[in-house]
Amino acid sequence: MLGADDRHPRWCDRHDCAQRGEHRSRVSEINTSRPEAYLVTVALVQAGHAAAEPVVILSATDDTGGAQVALSIAQVRALRYRLGKSLDAAGRSRR
Repeated sequence: MLGADDRHPRWCDRHDCAQRGEHRSRVSEINTSRPEAYLVTVALVQAGHAAAEPVVILSATDDTGGAQVALSIAQVRALRYRLGKSLDAAGRSRR
């Protein structure tokens, strides 16, 4: 879905898209407000051509390095559902 200027998706940060050849959202850090083993971030990315579909880039880094995975929107929807089920099950087991 394009924004008001019809060149960028609504979520695009509009910074250097032409030079990068892709649109990117701002990176969101997954912050639990407590120390964690990994720093996890998530962002939307879409190639600059008209037929491109957005993907979600999930990154995890620690003191020794990191890794990224690109997930389709369909994969993220399924992951959201599975995570919700897992969180529900974890909550029930604590009672």
